[in-house]
Amino acid sequence: MRSNMMTVTRHKLLALFGLLIALHVPHMATAAEPFQWDSRVQRGQLANGFSYYIVSGGKEMGSQVALQLMVRVGSLDETNDQSGVAHMVEHMVFHTTKSHPEGLKNYMEGLGWRIGRHYNAQTNFERTLYQLTTDKKPQRIDAGLGVLADIAGGALIPADGLERERQIILEEWRTKLGVRERMDKQRRAMLREGSLYPERPTIGTDASIRQQPAQALRKFYADWYRPANMALIIVGNVDVETLRPRIERAFGSLVPAALPGRNAADPHLRDQLRITRLQDPESGTSQVGWVTRFAADKRQDGAGLRERIIDRIAERSLRALVRQAAEELPSGVSSLSSSRGELGESTSSLGFAASVAIDGHKAGLREILSVQERVRREGLRADDIRKEIAEVRRLNEKGPAQQAARDFSGWLQMLDEAVESNRPLQDPLQKQAQITRILDDLNPADINARVRQWIDAPDRVLFLIAPGLSPLTLPSAVEVGSLQQELAQRPLAPLAGIKKDVAPARMADIASGGAIVRDDDLGEGVRRWTLQNGDALIWRHAPKDTVM
Repeated sequence: MRSNMMTVTRHKLLALFGLLIALHVPHMATAAEPFQWDSRVQRGQLANGFSYYIVSGGKEMGSQVALQLMVRVGSLDETNDQSGVAHMVEHMVFHTTKSHPEGLKNYMEGLGWRIGRHYNAQTNFERTLYQLTTDKKPQRIDAGLGVLADIAGGALIPADGLERERQIILEEWRTKLGVRERMDKQRRAMLREGSLYPERPTIGTDASIRQQPAQALRKFYADWYRPANMALIIVGNVDVETLRPRIERAFGSLVPAALPGRNAADPHLRDQLRITRLQDPESGTSQVGWVTRFAADKRQDGAGLRERIIDRIAERSLRALVRQAAEELPSGVSSLSSSRGELGESTSSLGFAASVAIDGHKAGLREILSVQERVRREGLRADDIRKEIAEVRRLNEKGPAQQAARDFSGWLQMLDEAVESNRPLQDPLQKQAQITRILDDLNPADINARVRQWIDAPDRVLFLIAPGLSPLTLPSAVEVGSLQQELAQRPLAPLAGIKKDVAPARMADIASGGAIVRDDDLGEGVRRWTLQNGDALIWRHAPKDTVM
């Protein structure tokens, strides 16, 4: 027990030392220079607090115009008795409205707009987005603005309409009952433990969908659909100056009001080691993983940008180290990977995962903890850090030209992300200059301090997955601590050389897990396929003529 405590204390001292290094940087690199908006984005705010953002272009925009209404409310803002209400409101605003008693959906269909092709809506934990795409004819744009204005303040949400819509929402809920969704629910509960995310499923529950009264939806709508909580996004070949008065006419009469208090988005971080299992009768995955959670710097200025660049270089350099460590794995361990994620407004995570045989969880855990111990002692490889810094420089040189060349879809995606995150879409020349200064000031110590801070974060979770409901014995915290102590006292084995050839995965193996639902390029010839059954398959391809 005494030596266990010495190991933990040493780890905390290393984390503190790394944090002090990260904070000791020259003034030039950390100057809190506020971000300037890209001049292509024309912005405005009405007297009632309603905001709008317009990107106008020429031929590169084509003939389409995107009109989107973003409401900054989602399931995370629901109270305990409002499960699923945010999503149900999204459905009901297309029914009877003040301007269209026949139904807003019927009016839109009469204009030739079809759901899925011309208009749609999405609700997630943090926001609700209404999307409409039309042509640039002034009368069509005015009709679109009128539709979004009706959604913003004219929905009536009648009880009889809700009874008809419940069946549609229930059918949507039923489509989310598969193994992938069930495993995702368990992962969310694990990763976001200590926050409301696990308790606020966007779709709601079977009971809440059946029982929520129209009055509850109308109250939620009245509370949150207020002009200061909304933003209009327009992208296309449009005339900005003629649009401004039309936006005023459509949305200027919306009545402002104070918003209810928001629920906290971030989990409560603690000094803890949670050990848990994730299992489902239909899952074929066998895996062991380790996740740390920690605060992240989301400031929208030069100092925050510096922190995010360090994060990127640290994450990708760590990934390269893990890939090399995975070139020689013991029997029972088939893959090893690392990834970083976002868990809230100011919380991030670092995860390690090893795919293992049914009886290989102990071996997988040993590999994960061995990589962490290597990072503590040796840090990341200097060549990997230099390579990632060079890659950021390369991308930074292209940044302004690439942003200027964005097409219709590119601008829409960038603007959506900026408005949803409540951050500026930064001026590309300002960003380029800031990144250049930051990169000139960085050194390997900054990067190593960051990754050590991540792996030694006190909020940790160890999770094990076994196929189906296979028996699975979880280790105790004492056993995990003993393994960490053992590895801390062992000499480090040299990393294996990168192999010249890696046999490609057989497509038959992929097909057996169902359709590929996500394809991620991890760089350097490594791809990760997420299959329909929730499994993930990682394949590294090395051309035969590659010199390693």
